[in-house]
Amino acid sequence: MIRTDGVEACRRVRVESDPWLPLAVRWGDDAPAPLLRLWVADRALGYAEVAVGRDSGALRRLVLIDLPGPAGREAGPLAPGRRDVVPVLDRAMWPWRHTPDYREPARDDVDVVGELSCSVTDERFTVRLADGPVYELLPVGAVRVGVAADGGLLRVDVPLTSVDAGWRTTWAQRHGTRTRPDEGATGA
Repeated sequence: MIRTDGVEACRRVRVESDPWLPLAVRWGDDAPAPLLRLWVADRALGYAEVAVGRDSGALRRLVLIDLPGPAGREAGPLAPGRRDVVPVLDRAMWPWRHTPDYREPARDDVDVVGELSCSVTDERFTVRLADGPVYELLPVGAVRVGVAADGGLLRVDVPLTSVDAGWRTTWAQRHGTRTRPDEGATGA
């Protein structure tokens, strides 16, 4: 499980989707900053990049590269928690090099095996990074990050209309749901 270690203020989020990439979510400003990346592969289907600020550990990017399989049914609507914050990930997932004068990541990229899945409702597209009940939803704009009671990073969800119509159709065809690309999915 991807562990979190607190939160950091964030007021800006961008969601992108196009015919080549199912989903990219970017938190924070556009200033270039060094990142640490987790490459998350599901055992069966799905691949994603989770990137955090190298110095802060704050969540900066989620890129869904390959659509994973379907998740179970949603537990129902959840009330948002603290607003305009993103989780800070535990940077112990990356190997570190220690010297007498400084500490730095030994590698910026780490491969992990996760439990990737997606779900689609009439209004939301959810990428699950792990199974479990969401304890708190952290919204920045229309994007919400779900965190478990034990600090695990569980999910990221975006408005369904943010996802390219072609990917919504692909999802529906793979998983037997009906979809109208102009209005979103039905019968998740």
